[in-house]
Amino acid sequence: MTRWQVMKAAFAGYGRLPQITGKVFLPVGFIARLPFSMAPMGILVLVTAATGSYGQAGLAAGFAAIGTAISAALVGSLADRLGQRRVLLIAAPLNGASLLAVVLAVVSGNLGLPLLALCFLSGFTQPQVGPLARVRWLNLTQPGSRDINVAMSYESTADELSFVFGPALIGIIAGIRPELGLITAAVLSVSFVSWFALHPSAVATRELLKDGELNTPVPAEPAAQVPKETAPRPEKKHSAGYEPNPLHRRLAPAIVAPGLGMIAMGTFFGGNQASITATADIWGHASAAGLLYSLMGFTAAIVALGIVVLPDRITQVQRWRVAAFGLMCVTPLLMLPRTPGTMIPVLLLVGLFVGPTMVTVFSVAGERAPAGREGVVMTTLSGAIVVGNALGSSIAGGIAEHQGPNWSFGVSALAALGLFLAAVGAGWHHSKVK
Repeated sequence: MTRWQVMKAAFAGYGRLPQITGKVFLPVGFIARLPFSMAPMGILVLVTAATGSYGQAGLAAGFAAIGTAISAALVGSLADRLGQRRVLLIAAPLNGASLLAVVLAVVSGNLGLPLLALCFLSGFTQPQVGPLARVRWLNLTQPGSRDINVAMSYESTADELSFVFGPALIGIIAGIRPELGLITAAVLSVSFVSWFALHPSAVATRELLKDGELNTPVPAEPAAQVPKETAPRPEKKHSAGYEPNPLHRRLAPAIVAPGLGMIAMGTFFGGNQASITATADIWGHASAAGLLYSLMGFTAAIVALGIVVLPDRITQVQRWRVAAFGLMCVTPLLMLPRTPGTMIPVLLLVGLFVGPTMVTVFSVAGERAPAGREGVVMTTLSGAIVVGNALGSSIAGGIAEHQGPNWSFGVSALAALGLFLAAVGAGWHHSKVK
């Protein structure tokens, strides 16, 4: 086959996804995750406009991220045990109400501890649509098949696109009134997360859906050869009462290195959000921060979508290492003195390495997740992102206020270094816990 034919066949896999879940799932799942990407930037812009303090805005966004981090694994565990539908139908209205409460607190001038508590609550009630969508794909496709690789690439692309359109929506809507961004996020959370919860894929298991109705499954794409470092090991028989692989050891390869990587990824995101907001404010257009931030997500989404063309012989850990190395090399460019004309191409360049990194970290975790615990693994990684986001936005916000955004971008540069180090350790840790 020619290179063009290989690429065409790889991208054809995306056409199978609506056959697996039904046509409605993809747009509903995408819109339902927008509040997750809108809330951090919405809080930053709203609090910055109300107080004029980057540090206070970063602290508020950090409290929201801490709330999400604490609840992430809880949401995943409850979804594994009780089902996604029941958990999401409770989380959606609670999250919408808490986002509206943040707006009311700022408008009424309650900018101290009450605001921080409400920001924490808005994060704690996050529905975790992205991670739970990945769990649905894991349940609906055959392990090791090309379908699951394509689905994970799509999900990372959807995440990246949500971080294009979410902050961009905040930038556009907040230009009218700063509080409208979080109000829009609240409406989307209540409506589309509930729709996502009611979709039949929430209860289906490896059966195809079309237009919301279960159908007879069609054969999965041929399974790719499983790399040695992720291939399942044969079970050994032991005497009665002996458990050779307790749950914490089976979860470790799926959580430890990917989790550290996602903390670094979240710190990268949070540092950039706070630093870009400070930069836009210095230029006199704080509400444009979301539009600037979305540029990075734009190129990230394009590359994440195209990663399926890579040959199967290149393992997920190898892809993670290469992408993280590139990110580590280009991120320091954001620390240089800048104008809009010089910053825009740098953000586009940085995004080229963000997309494949997100795809591969989630794919590594998905390959290693124990059966029946996928929800815990995926939501734990999501929680790790927001832990990092809390660190990044809080630290970078304080640095930007006292030293300026040139220095605060150093938080993102250090986070990119941490992401690469986690990638280097990913294969080593996996071999140790086998």
